[in-house]
Amino acid sequence: DIQRCIDATNVDGVMSAETNLYNPALFSGKVLPTWQMAEEYMEICNDVPTKTPFIRGHLFKLFRYSLPLHVDMRERLVEAKDMDGYWQFVRDMKARLLADAGDAEFDPATVVTDEFGYRKYPHWICQPALRFEHDKEHSKSKRLLSEAQADSTSVAADTCDSGSCDKMDDEVKRQKVCVENA
Repeated sequence: DIQRCIDATNVDGVMSAETNLYNPALFSGKVLPTWQMAEEYMEICNDVPTKTPFIRGHLFKLFRYSLPLHVDMRERLVEAKDMDGYWQFVRDMKARLLADAGDAEFDPATVVTDEFGYRKYPHWICQPALRFEHDKEHSKSKRLLSEAQADSTSVAADTCDSGSCDKMDDEVKRQKVCVENA
C-alpha cells in the first residue's frame, strides 16, 4: 500500500503516526498477533518509564478489534493502575485471543478483502485503524472515507483533509489513495 501511494503521488516518502499505535509492525512486512506486540510494548515500558495513561491508551489501540468481543476486558483495562495491572491484562487478553484463534495456523496469504479492497484480518491480528464517515447520500451505514466520493466506474484518488474527501482529477491519479492530513 505504501509503495502504491508513493508511485501514485510521486512523493519521496509517506508519514505515518497514529496508525503505528494500532499496528507497530506496519512497516516490518510482518503480520503479527496483538498480544505479541502488547508484550513487546510492555517490555519497553519496563525499561523506559512510561505514564500509565499512555500505556492504557496504547493497549486500547492495540486491542481495538478484540475489545468489542471481550467487553468485560475493557473495564479491566480501565481499572488497571500500575504495571502489574497492565501486565495481567495483557496476559489475560493473550489467553482469550489464543482461544479465539484456536489451533489453526494463521496464513496472511489467505486473507480476503472486503468490498472496498481492504484486508479483513482476524480481530486478534494487528491491523491499521481505518477512519469512517457517515455516508448520508447512499446509506445510513458507515463507509470508508476513500469510498465516500468514489463512483463505481472510475477509480480516482481521494485526498482527505480535516475529515472530508475531495475527488481529484481522474487523469492525475488512477488509484484510490487516501492521504490524511493531520
